[in-house]
Amino acid sequence: MQWNHSTRRTGIVRVTAGCLAVLATLVVLANAAPKSTLAKKPNFAKKLAKDRRAQMTDVFYTQDVRSFSQIVTVTLNGWPVADVVGGQDAGLINYAVIDGANHLAATIAAPPGGKKTDLVGTAMVLIQKDDATVFALKWKADATPPQPLPIHKELTFESGTHFGPRVWQSAPQITLDAATKQAIRAQVHRFRDTLDAKDLDGMVRMFAVRDREDALSHGEAPQQNAIAAREDYQEMLSRPHWRMEPVHDDHLQFHLIADKRVVLVDYGPDNGVLETVPDPSGDVNGFHLYLSLVNGQWTIVR
Repeated sequence: MQWNHSTRRTGIVRVTAGCLAVLATLVVLANAAPKSTLAKKPNFAKKLAKDRRAQMTDVFYTQDVRSFSQIVTVTLNGWPVADVVGGQDAGLINYAVIDGANHLAATIAAPPGGKKTDLVGTAMVLIQKDDATVFALKWKADATPPQPLPIHKELTFESGTHFGPRVWQSAPQITLDAATKQAIRAQVHRFRDTLDAKDLDGMVRMFAVRDREDALSHGEAPQQNAIAAREDYQEMLSRPHWRMEPVHDDHLQFHLIADKRVVLVDYGPDNGVLETVPDPSGDVNGFHLYLSLVNGQWTIVR
């Protein structure tokens, strides 16, 4: 699951029941923030309440990233887990944790086009494993001595063996040349057509690797996760107004992450590629496209 990248929409926010207590605190924190700073996740609590999963791992890595107006970015093993400018980003980041050594980096920088007079308030990054602090970085405008921006901090920590090997870890590094981009475009169209055709079996196959990674992140039995995921997809595709937006090739953007083993495909910040046409109530389902080259196929890994 990802509750990050502030406004980027995701069609399925699937969190197991054992995680509700951990996330309850984070939701309270978000609800206490000014409305203008909140991530645009209006149905988050509703989705949590409907979730049916159990058997969570007892290991929770969470983040709490806050900014008054500063740019705060956080990467974990090359995954961009937070990018905040004036607001708060809080949630589970198990998806980016690997067994063994994990590399974490955070930067707090001045706001875009900011002047010294704009540097007010506080910015912070807090990463925790359960209730224990793994990483902390804080900037205060009135600190003594003053803290010039940007500030940067890196840390390597050991996670133990909770998550098993990630598919993307053994994928080849990607070179974004013209041929690679064209192959990715073609696969994105196939993904879109599968969803638009309401092909349930195709959708299950399309997200099978991602769902396995999700199970690893949350300590679930892969079989149980796969059964529950299929039920979710069947419910989605049964909606009478389900249709997919077209793919706009000219607007596709490609971003290498995770040691160049994963490519994020989007239309730019906060603009996903695979999205449904709004239903009569205006609701939209969207799916992240984090792709790795797995067994020669461009595969959704998150």
